[in-house]
Amino acid sequence: METGEGKSITFAVIAAFHALQGKRVDVATSSSQLARDGERSAAPLFDAFELSHGVCDHRELAKNGDSVACYSAKIVYGTVSELAGDYLRDVIFGQGGRGSRPFGVLLLDEVDAALVDGAANLTMLSMDVPGMDRLYFLYGAVLQKVKRTMELEGDRSVMPHYTDPEFRRMLGLPALATPEADEGASSDPQAETTESIIPKCLLVACDKKLQVYIEHAWATQTWLRKGRQYDVVDKKIVVIDSKTSGEYQASSVYSEGLHQFLQIQHGSALTPESLNSVYISNGALAQRYDAVVGITGTIGPTRDQQAMQKALRSSVTSFAVLPRSKLRPYTQFPPLVLSDAMAWRECWLQEAERCVGQERRPVLLIFADKETACREAEYLESRLELTVKRYIINDRSFQTFSASTDLLEPGDVVVSTNFGGRGTDYKLTKAATENGGLHTVLTFYADSIRVIAQAFGRSARAGNPGSGVLIAFDGTLGSDDLFARRLEQEAASRQQYRDSLAEQMKTNLPLNDSCDALFQRFAKIHSALRKRLTEARNAHNKLHFQRAIRDRFGLFIEELRHDIAMRIEQDEETCSRRSWIEQYANERYSAWGKAVTSDFKAGDQLITNERCLIVYARDLPSDDGDHATAVVERALGSDPTFAGPAGRMLLLKLKLKKKRFNPRKEDDYESVKRLLEQARDAFTAEIEFVGGQHELLVQGLTGSDLDHQLSETMNVLFIMRDCVAQGLAEWEASHEKR
Repeated sequence: METGEGKSITFAVIAAFHALQGKRVDVATSSSQLARDGERSAAPLFDAFELSHGVCDHRELAKNGDSVACYSAKIVYGTVSELAGDYLRDVIFGQGGRGSRPFGVLLLDEVDAALVDGAANLTMLSMDVPGMDRLYFLYGAVLQKVKRTMELEGDRSVMPHYTDPEFRRMLGLPALATPEADEGASSDPQAETTESIIPKCLLVACDKKLQVYIEHAWATQTWLRKGRQYDVVDKKIVVIDSKTSGEYQASSVYSEGLHQFLQIQHGSALTPESLNSVYISNGALAQRYDAVVGITGTIGPTRDQQAMQKALRSSVTSFAVLPRSKLRPYTQFPPLVLSDAMAWRECWLQEAERCVGQERRPVLLIFADKETACREAEYLESRLELTVKRYIINDRSFQTFSASTDLLEPGDVVVSTNFGGRGTDYKLTKAATENGGLHTVLTFYADSIRVIAQAFGRSARAGNPGSGVLIAFDGTLGSDDLFARRLEQEAASRQQYRDSLAEQMKTNLPLNDSCDALFQRFAKIHSALRKRLTEARNAHNKLHFQRAIRDRFGLFIEELRHDIAMRIEQDEETCSRRSWIEQYANERYSAWGKAVTSDFKAGDQLITNERCLIVYARDLPSDDGDHATAVVERALGSDPTFAGPAGRMLLLKLKLKKKRFNPRKEDDYESVKRLLEQARDAFTAEIEFVGGQHELLVQGLTGSDLDHQLSETMNVLFIMRDCVAQGLAEWEASHEKR
């Protein structure tokens, strides 16, 4: 259904139709702004039929103190990620808010963007894992390695490789196995004697992800741009959905170290990397519904339709192209692709000046990112001496008018990004329409042809006149001829899209399908475990054991995905087949499941993270001191550096609680002295470790939040060590005195 033909009201009619039959309807949009606008515009229709309706917007619902009330309504609007996130919270924690709400009908706006462009996208609930802060040193080492490689090679396109033996030795990673070894990855890390800066329980996962860490660190130094893919708000990194909606995604974080590399680059306080053990793909979410209705203005060629069928794993999907209700009086001017930045700026400026000054029409200027939009808006105001309307991002500080309520007058200029170039219905006054309607100027060549089509779909809506033109800048193009440059850019864009789609269909969709299936199997195990622990006497183990199994599943999935990617790289013809991926994933999961089941029967063997063991021991009942002591000693014996000061202090507490030691008795004196010395030495080692982190990470960032964070950690460690040292001195003094 082409843009401007009333997709919003069509969705509302379909939603009302199904709701009147007693079905629950979820309407998924590409952004929270469109969800709010869609629900608001459809409210009169729903109210006329006495159909309850609401919006799943966690930021707004949290302000009212109720984040789940919307699910009692018959019709719920929201984004795919919010609907998926609530489903996952229900499955794992029983706290998502959906409760018993059935998966009736899903109305999916921009269905091609969700299922084709977003085929590799996963909605994930990030899980904090104790001890992930130990990886800060790894991030700093990788980032410095990337920077040094660029400097030595004199080429920013060059990046180091995970096979570099000297780099691996510096990180304490095991030597690479022979090509014949299974997985083509590392040898058994437990067999290595090299001291590593990485905790043993995370060593295998970090080893497999090392190249990804390198690529992500390299990305922060090359193509990732502040204002386009991310922004810094209140000294925190905020993800921007640069491919589709252009929205700030405050609740999202980049995975596999990318978020942390950006935090280091901007001196933000570091947050630990999370494990993604709870997840679902867009296609898997859609498959849970009894019926799916999708609408898009850019359904694309046959290959796109086939991709949607694969994403839904359905052979009965039907496609319908609705004819226009009105002729579209739209004029598309010849595009320009310029290789000079100043010429590009002057070109779109003249275009805006012509429309505003001569034709008295409203103009929409769409820029690639927030930073460019803000800069060019200021430049435009200074050159044309007018006030620019900003609709740049889903942040009130970057909006000076409401696209859903305010009317555009003749001569108005709106500056926006993808946020205002997709799904937004700009309303015009009668005079503005009579003067020729909205003129859209797209100032960049987007990666997706759908983004371009959506941008020009802001003009000439509902039978009203309008026009559009592409004026893009690309300094990498070789030709000096404008027409040749345009053809070159279009050819490159089409090829990039075809390659991306082929990769999605060949690898990402089968891999996501397999991982989705594994998560459903894992969710059943998790649910059964939660039930057994609730009914058992040792119910106090419930949270610790559930967390342990989630952590282990998260590590397993990360290792599985990287192993499959490596296998495909080695033998693409065989290993990229859906059947091979499914078989391999199921075999690996079966082995993992057996190991987990065996460890669960053995009790706290289920917990393999040494810091989790310390927390578990601390929370054991007070009358179970012997068990707690054994758990702490197991953690310290496995990885004493990682278990660290917390383990030593807890062991000291448990020992002193169990027995009253007498400093006059030599055995008692030596036992306590040894425990205090071990605790003191553990704090000293931790101070040296954090000091090394500080020296590595805080280079040229003195006074930053990152500097304060690590300095404060150091201060706390110094205080704790001094307290232990004082206790040791007093114990020695009491022994000498007596």
